[in-house]
Amino acid sequence: MLLLAALRVEFVGNIELIDTELKYRKAVKAEAEKLLGKLIANTEIEPNEISPLLSNLVWWGKADLSIGAINSLLLSGKLSLIDDPQLRQRLASIPSAYSRIARNEDQDYETFKNVLMPYLYENASLPQISNSLSGRPGVGDFALEQEYPEPAIYDYSNLIADPKFEGILTHKIWDQNDAIMGYVELRENLNGVVGLIDEIMQE
Repeated sequence: MLLLAALRVEFVGNIELIDTELKYRKAVKAEAEKLLGKLIANTEIEPNEISPLLSNLVWWGKADLSIGAINSLLLSGKLSLIDDPQLRQRLASIPSAYSRIARNEDQDYETFKNVLMPYLYENASLPQISNSLSGRPGVGDFALEQEYPEPAIYDYSNLIADPKFEGILTHKIWDQNDAIMGYVELRENLNGVVGLIDEIMQE
């Protein structure tokens, strides 16, 4: 029972972390789609609008999932102590589910580091973008308080007219879709495991 209780606490905490990351991913996707829609529709974007729009894209997210209890169970060979075969099978699959989430997060980080940011270094004002930051979209954590001196309003006309940037935004949206689907699947999985644990503990 103590083992199941520890697993339950860990899984419930991870579900809360996933909920936070889902809010973030959905907000980033919505902001990227908004900007992409303006570009594709050739909607006029005022120069002072673009930095706040870009500031919603220069983040990445990672659910720092707790793994101590599940790793202790699996590495110690105690999984066989759990009588319910369905619960045993689902617990054994948790590490691979966590790995899939990490791959999705790494994919988005690689896009951020190797595609988006190098492009913005050459085609945007990072001080202006930084001054527009108000915390991670959707959740508001990690807000920055430092203000940088700014040059005059940056001329974003080349970025706005560049098909390459539309491609980068599309890639950013793909990454969020992959992360969202992964988080939703994992959340359902963990909720199901918690439900099974509750049933067993109430017997």
